[in-house]
Amino acid sequence: MTHAHDREDARLGEGDDPVLDAVAVLRCRGYTVEPDDDCARWRIDGADWITLSDLFARALRLGLRDGPGRAQ
Repeated sequence: MTHAHDREDARLGEGDDPVLDAVAVLRCRGYTVEPDDDCARWRIDGADWITLSDLFARALRLGLRDGPGRAQ
């Protein structure tokens, strides 16, 4: 298991916030992830806007997350 603070590309605070962790993992896998102005909705690869819950569900379905703060 690799924590954000163990990775060379980790930014300050990454791994402390499950949203940032999920976004970082998706981006590392080649997805383009962008928030709206309020970070209430998210867009993956330019598709329709989705909610934060949907963002987490997408990451879970893809097997990219293993609980808060733990990325595979």
